[in-house]
Amino acid sequence: MAALDSKASGKMGMRAVVYYMTTTIIAVVIGIIIVIIIHPGKGTKENMYREGKIVQVTAADAFLDLIRNMFPPNLVEACFKQVNALQLP
Repeated sequence: MAALDSKASGKMGMRAVVYYMTTTIIAVVIGIIIVIIIHPGKGTKENMYREGKIVQVTAADAFLDLIRNMFPPNLVEACFKQVNALQLP
């Protein structure tokens, strides 16, 4: 593009922007159509109303879990595991 004059460079830049916007709009439309067809998350409402314990987590516990997860003892295991503090009643 350095060898092109400003008019040709601007024309090429405009084509790139139009191409980008067109492909983005097409991807969004395809995504919306797929969501309408397959209805993701349709069957999850039954699981939302299950009875279970709700454990209150303090900010300090969440912060300590964050720090604990920053420095894993084993790098391979860190890809598969996340440490959470055990809340005792």
